[in-house]
Amino acid sequence: MITSLGKRLRKLRIDKGIVMYDLAKAINVSSAFLSAVERGNKKISDEKILQIANYFKLDEAEKLNLQKDADRSNGEIIISLSDYSDEDQDGILAFARQYKDLSDEDKNSIRSYFGDRNDK
Repeated sequence: MITSLGKRLRKLRIDKGIVMYDLAKAINVSSAFLSAVERGNKKISDEKILQIANYFKLDEAEKLNLQKDADRSNGEIIISLSDYSDEDQDGILAFARQYKDLSDEDKNSIRSYFGDRNDK
């Protein structure tokens, strides 16, 4: 299954006229690995995402979008809760565990409230 990261990487390469081999060589991975990342079969490290962003000279917004796609494709998003109290951490974790059970209407209300309407 092609992921949003795979689509973005492929589009970047095609738009810039870069073949997979050249990008793979630039970030010190095999073409087979990069192909698997594009197809959604392999996870890629944050370090490699940064190397790709630098290779393509992406601006900050593009880097952020690339990282978001990588996080989603890797199936995990890591958020540090170290600056939160124990009580706040408990509340955040309880919310995260229950989020999938909310109605679409409730999810849309939450995204709207926090100003994150386009981040799906």
